[in-house]
Amino acid sequence: MNKSGQGLVVTCALSFANAVRIMPGLLRDIFDLALGQRGIKRAFDISGGDEQMDMSMSLTENGSELAIVNYKNTPVQLLIRPLHLKEAALYELTDLKARTLVAEHPGKDFSEIKIAVPGLDYILLRLSEK
Repeated sequence: MNKSGQGLVVTCALSFANAVRIMPGLLRDIFDLALGQRGIKRAFDISGGDEQMDMSMSLTENGSELAIVNYKNTPVQLLIRPLHLKEAALYELTDLKARTLVAEHPGKDFSEIKIAVPGLDYILLRLSEK
């Protein structure tokens, strides 16, 4: 790490593709460090995605949202771990595309969400405190 001027430079000697495969936890930590410099937090930790997908997430006072696009012809199984949940608070997971309630649980029960993103399609989820 090199703090230069008003910013922060983090150098990794591996290609991004190799770093993701070899040390995904370290890359998550680097992203969190970079986002934290601007007071931003990731809303979700996602495993199982690849370069043929786009992902977008937001974290607000009212909850978090996640959009994932799958450009492959085949479905992709993902493991989504919501971050920053209150263990005892009640949360609703809503499929915004289908406009349906997927699940309602305390934060401690939303530690992992297994979901399939259909081929050539997308998902749009909202996780909000009830």
